[in-house]
Amino acid sequence: MQNNIINIDEIIRVFIEKYGEETYYTRGIKEKLLNWINNTEDIEIKNILLELFNEFKLFNKLEIKQIMEEQLIECLKCVDIDYTNICHFPSVGNVYNSSSEMIPLIREIDRERGNIYLYKDTIVHGIEEISDDIESVIFFDDISGTGGTIIKFLEKNIDFIREKEIYLNLVAITKVAKIEIDKFKQENNDLKIYLKYKYEFDKVFVYLDRLEYGHKDKLHKFEEDVWGQNNKNILGYEDSQLLVGFEHNIPNNTISSFWLSSEMLREEKKWNPLFHRYTPRRRPKKNRKNQNRNAKKLGG
Repeated sequence: MQNNIINIDEIIRVFIEKYGEETYYTRGIKEKLLNWINNTEDIEIKNILLELFNEFKLFNKLEIKQIMEEQLIECLKCVDIDYTNICHFPSVGNVYNSSSEMIPLIREIDRERGNIYLYKDTIVHGIEEISDDIESVIFFDDISGTGGTIIKFLEKNIDFIREKEIYLNLVAITKVAKIEIDKFKQENNDLKIYLKYKYEFDKVFVYLDRLEYGHKDKLHKFEEDVWGQNNKNILGYEDSQLLVGFEHNIPNNTISSFWLSSEMLREEKKWNPLFHRYTPRRRPKKNRKNQNRNAKKLGG
């Protein structure tokens, strides 16, 4: 691995040339990057992080929309629009899912193209809005890192999907997730599930030959010292080892050094994030009770 620290200005220039400086994640990227690598004094870790930064792929809004448009047009060729709903991929449990950011893009595509004619109620916000007469459901999500969220949803709603055609559209998928989803489809071959994706990614320490196996161990130990032992976010959720971001958010499958922030840590450790990962806060239960009580008073 070369000494990336002495080439940091060139690394930043190449990044800006690729992605510009106008979006939330690219604005002020030089200052963010310098603060980020200064989270550690370890020269080898700095070089590893910069090598990984060179490999990072950031999808902007236009690119995401182009991919979604291609997938939507392909799906609409296979379904009867009169009996079809479009939905973001649902979360399982009370967990934020950035796929909800995809649905406004579908509305933009529908409005801008002029030759995709969706009904007012074609797009829904959850499967509870889907009526029994619907034959096809087209889901959109940005990425599947492990396949776990998709499979849990399918298992939980097996009766719902049994009589419908299910189209799963992703911007990207990992090799691990594809294997798991294909396995589920084979075990449930009576279900009509169609998986579509544009990019397939592997774990970065598997394919990036500029990094050696010892570098993975070094970074693992570094993130373990920050998160604590056995944390699922080390090297990305469940060791996903991805280097992917979207204009609307950074998936937790991306190596956590890229999106970690001080607020996420239980102990008081200062950490300057490179890319802030958006995770909405939950309202405290006490506030929710007060809100409900106030609503009752207002309602008489």
